[in-house]
This record gives sequence, structure tokens and C-alpha cells, in this order.
Amino acid sequence: MNRRFLPLFAFALLLLAACASAPGPLRPVGESELDHFLAAAKNPRERDGIVTYTTAAGPYYQGANRVHPGRAITLKLRGGKKAPGRPLFSAEGRIPGSGILVLLDTSSAESWLALDRAAALDAVPVKPVEGAFPKHAKLSVPGYGTIVPRLRLKEKEYSAEEFWMELLTAYVPPAHGGLDALARGDGAGRDAPLFVMGASALEGLSYIRLDYPRGTIRFSSAMDNYATPKGWRTVAECPLEAKRAQPLCIRGRFDESDEMKIVLDSAGAFAASLPAREEEMADPPRTVVIGGKALELGEAVRSHAQGGLPESFPPRLGWKFFARHTVVFDFKARRFLLEEPLAGGEGKKKAAQDEKPAAWKHVRGTPAE
Repeated sequence: MNRRFLPLFAFALLLLAACASAPGPLRPVGESELDHFLAAAKNPRERDGIVTYTTAAGPYYQGANRVHPGRAITLKLRGGKKAPGRPLFSAEGRIPGSGILVLLDTSSAESWLALDRAAALDAVPVKPVEGAFPKHAKLSVPGYGTIVPRLRLKEKEYSAEEFWMELLTAYVPPAHGGLDALARGDGAGRDAPLFVMGASALEGLSYIRLDYPRGTIRFSSAMDNYATPKGWRTVAECPLEAKRAQPLCIRGRFDESDEMKIVLDSAGAFAASLPAREEEMADPPRTVVIGGKALELGEAVRSHAQGGLPESFPPRLGWKFFARHTVVFDFKARRFLLEEPLAGGEGKKKAAQDEKPAAWKHVRGTPAE
């Protein structure tokens, strides 16, 4: 993350004015509203025992981004028919009715929260006040560091199954109208996420499993090591790079290229996105090699420029590649896995059952409404 200290609003105001002609739904706040928001800033060490360290990649908040141990929850993906692999899910804060649509974006080092939902999640600005721009996406305004006390992952309103995440660090852009480019898709409307869960929020987890065949995402803080479920097999496996204040990455290569760092972009609507010139994309790579296994990329390969992404960012793999498999981010063992159901196995049968309910046969009468 590029850190920019913005002690004076005048600097930010000039920047916003320069970008006023850029398309997007963001409506920058006035100086008085920004001052009111930042006036609530607290020292995280005094408030929550969080110690802030300065690193080359950006600030690191030791003691933040906690999860309750020994828990797990499975949530439905809410990307819809247009984007079935987009990792959207529901969550809420401490206050009942504070529901929010969340996007998992493993290419973002930090989490991001829309200003319009900051109060509902009790987000408290961090003192000293600091503004920062994202590296993984282009945004015309900076975000200001905040601490979100609690976020509850829960599939059904009256379900006993829930998963708590606490003291999440999240940057809040000083503008109304959503998160714009950070939403990684439609930045407006009912399906627009207002919270982006970045890599920093995942530090305390054991693993995340994105089960695309069944359209679910599983968060776990279990003490046991992850094991591929019965009825599934591992297609590819390699070490996972999960470093502080950085996106999730692996080492791999495209076709016959040299090995390189590849960012795992769970929110990217592509198979692969490359920092390449337009003429180089006339013959794009056809495979990615992960853990020595060559896997087909398909046709959704593009350059960063074609997708409006920062061109200096490393190569990315997106959900249009991931969605052919089940993806596991194994944080405890530092592994990245791609899985698939065995032919005729238990995993395939369960996926089929989840897609279409079984028809009742040889039964008289009509079920109750």
C-alpha cells in the first residue's frame, strides 16, 4: 500500500478536484464532514491494545484482525448468475440490522469500508490520522485507517452458527456512493459490496475454502490441519505467500516463462491479468503452472490496462480461473490448493444435490406451504 500522510484536507481537496472528471459514483465529502469523522479518532494502543508498526509495505497493526478460535462457518456466495464466482457474502456488525455485503479480495493488502456504512459498523478512525491509496485498484480518493470492533459472519438470521471477527483494520474513503473501483465490478446498486475484506483480515484464520461447484465459502479457525475432504482430490498445490501488509501470492509461471510472483485475486473477473503491453496480448499465455502442474487458463486473459488496473502490479489469477476448481487458502500450513470432486465421488454427488432439490416420488398429497 502506498502510504500518503494527509494532515491537511486541502491537499486531498486539490487531488479530488483534479480527478473530478473521472467517471464513478463517488461523491467526495466536504471539509466539515471529513473533520467531523476524523475528530472521533482514537489511539488504537490505548483503546484496544493494538501496537502500530511502520513497514516498507505500510503500517502493520499488531493485535488487530482477530478471530474466535476453533470456529467454522459456511456461507453462500452471492455473486448471482452474472458473476457466480465473485466471492460476495453477507455479514453484520455488533448492532442488529447492520447487515452489509462483503467482497473477499485477496489481491488487496488491506480491507476497505464505505463511508456510508462506517457508523453502522462502529468504525473508529485511527490516531494519528493517516490517509493511504490502494495498490491493487485505481481510486481517486485516499482511505483513512479505522478499526471495526466486530464483524459477524452468519448465513441465516436465526441460525446458531456464527463466526466472529474482531478489531478489523479497514480504510474508509472520504466519499459517499460506495467503493467505486474497490468493488471490483458494479460499484453501485443492490449487489455492490460496501466492505472489502483484504488479506490483513485473514491473518488469524486456519483456512478459507471457496467451493465453486456448490457456490459456498467456508471460514475456519480450527486448530486441526486442513485435509482435502473425502470424495475430492487435489489438482495442484504450492506454497502460499501470506506476508504482512501484502496481498496473497504464489510462485508460478505462464506457459514457458520464468518463475514469477503471481497475485491470487479472488475478486478479479478474469482468468489472468498481466502487466503487458497491448501488442504482447496478441498471443496471450494459455496455461499457468502451479506446483509443477500446467493448467488451462481459457480465454479470459487480459492485460492490466484492458481491465483498468494499475499497470505496475504483478500478474494476477482471477475467479474465472479459480471457478473451475475448489480453492483453498491454507494459512496454517501456508499452502494454496486447487481441488475437484472425484468422478462419481461424494463431492460430486453433494454438489449435484445442492444445485437441484430431489423430487419426491410415490407420495400422495401436497406439501404444506
